Order: sequence, then C-alpha cells, then structure tokens
Amino acid sequence: MLQRQSEMGEEGEQTPIVALCLVADRHKAPFGFSAITRTFDDHSDADIWKEGMWAIINRPVRYIAVSRQVPKGSTPNNIEVLVDLTIVNDKDPVPPGFTALDFTADSREKGLRKKYICIKTAARSSVVDAIGDIIILAKSKRPPMGYSQAGEIDGMLVCYKHVVIPNRSAPLRCPTATRTLRTCTQG
Repeated sequence: MLQRQSEMGEEGEQTPIVALCLVADRHKAPFGFSAITRTFDDHSDADIWKEGMWAIINRPVRYIAVSRQVPKGSTPNNIEVLVDLTIVNDKDPVPPGFTALDFTADSREKGLRKKYICIKTAARSSVVDAIGDIIILAKSKRPPMGYSQAGEIDGMLVCYKHVVIPNRSAPLRCPTATRTLRTCTQG
C-alpha cells in the first residue's frame, strides 16, 4: 500500500488548497506556493512537460504548485478554495465555471503542450469540502483509494482528494508566511 510522504504533515493534508498554478522553475514558485516535485507512486521527477532524450540542456520543465496559505486579513466568507480540477485538450472548450491555467506563474511561458489544467474555485463558506491534496502518478493508471482522477498529462496521471473543510464558522489564522508551504489553523 502506498503511503503519503509529505512535507506538509498530517495536519496540512486537511487544509484545503486555495490556489494552484504552473511553474517553470520549482525554486521560483510564487510566495506561499509549494511545487509538487515528486510523483506519489515511484518518487520520480513530477515534471509534467516531458521532453525527448535529445533535450537535455535547457529543456523546459513544468511543475504544479499549490498554496494553502490564506491571505492576511481574510475571513472565511471571502476565501476561495479549490473545489474541482480537470485536464482538457487544448482544442476542447474549458468546462463551464472553470478557469484554464495557460501560462506559468513565474516566467509567463506556455503552461502545457496540447492540454490545459482547469480549476474551479468557490467561496469557502459555501462548500463543505474542497480539494485538500493533489498527487501525480508516473506509473499507476488508477488513482489510490480516496483520490479522483483529473486527467493525464504526458503519460502522468494527475489526481486529487477532497477533504472536509474544518469548522467553517471559526476564523482562520495563518502563521507568518515563508517560502515553504504553511498550514493555517482554526481559532
């Protein structure tokens, strides 16, 4: 059975994701974001822009980066959380209510080849669950138990897991932000 190896710990996995972006350099993720750099199943590189063997020097890479960091001064009523995620072909329409991520956040380069990652957000106060974890599978073609399949990018499967949002009436507090992913607490 696969076990979650996370730099977020158990508590972080229960905090909903509030933002998602693509980055061309895993070390230049926007403030408050953490890049998913390893696959869940075999711990290989989670680059979702795979090039052929000939592109070793200056090859483009793409990573999915997520944030659970709540902006300072936010209240549960004005926080958006990620509620759905899907992968679509670039020739297909973006599903209603979704936003396509078509450029990287750090370099403003094209996000993916022939695909778009589409996200749907909703007010935290209007939902009981949201996406709390995103994983990438390199070899397995079925998501682990509890995860849903968003789609495939360059042979890698992107999966997500819904979590119940902690007590919606309590205000959120976030510790001072750092370059790494932080978790927020209720209080």
